[in-house]
Amino acid sequence: MFFRTFHEIEDNRLKTYGSIYGTYMGSEPQLIVAEPELVKNIMIKDFNLFVNRNDLADIDVIRDHMLTAVKDDEWKRLRSIVRLIYYTISSQIVSPTFSTGKIRKMYALVEHCVKGVDKMLEKAANGDQEIDVRSLMGNYTMDVIASCAFATKTDTHNDPNNPFVVNAKKLFNLNIWRSFGYMTMKSVMKFFNIPILEPTTTEFFIKAITEIVNQRRKDKSGRHHDFLQLLINAQKNVNDLEDTDDQLMDAEAHHGMDDNSKLLTNKSKLEVTDLDILSNSLLFFLAGFETTGHLLSHMSYLLAINPECQKKLMEE
Repeated sequence: MFFRTFHEIEDNRLKTYGSIYGTYMGSEPQLIVAEPELVKNIMIKDFNLFVNRNDLADIDVIRDHMLTAVKDDEWKRLRSIVRLIYYTISSQIVSPTFSTGKIRKMYALVEHCVKGVDKMLEKAANGDQEIDVRSLMGNYTMDVIASCAFATKTDTHNDPNNPFVVNAKKLFNLNIWRSFGYMTMKSVMKFFNIPILEPTTTEFFIKAITEIVNQRRKDKSGRHHDFLQLLINAQKNVNDLEDTDDQLMDAEAHHGMDDNSKLLTNKSKLEVTDLDILSNSLLFFLAGFETTGHLLSHMSYLLAINPECQKKLMEE
């Protein structure tokens, strides 16, 4: 695994052992399934039996409370709350908590970041300069998530030493020995209280998010329209979430997605805690930054080597 990419390793194993085989991650046995019908059952039909993800055995209460880390009933509770928030955004349900107007205002935050990319590209084009697309798209993604998740303007193109930017990049430069330790000796890492992420970095974000949340609770102007504010609003308006849960169930049933997902039977389970807000605001950043930056970089490359697609895109 230190000399080949994961997909090369898996492809070789698939050819050698077939579509279902066992392997080890350190001392833990793992079952690899590459049989489409079985994968479908695991991910959809029998998903209630496969809810929990791989346990990273972390020691930090914030990381342990992320949607990707919690287990069983706690995962169902948290997943339902986050699902309702995303559903309200995507379907633009009009409610006192999440209105279409507020969603449009969040789009304005994205558009502002796009203009920053435009300026960088125009400057490079006018000066006949090369540009590092990976860095450009990474900076753009950072600006978007900082704006949409935390209402923080970073301007990473021109201010690479911004503390938010510096700490964000540290999050994705994992220490190779810590990563290796968690893949091979999780119980040992936990025993010695060694986290997988750099503690000072997560502490920076936890402190930053906590300060923003406290400021928001004092500010009654309603001028914020980011993901963090949606979570705070959800905490204040449990009744709206319950109504949305009913609407979501009706919509899924209409589309044949009856998976018994009405997991919340009383308002207490819909309550959003401060820990929920802290953990999943940080997760929003972790999940969105590197993935989106890579995607936009590859998209730019593919458009560059396929000018006919680029022309079609411009026309549309």
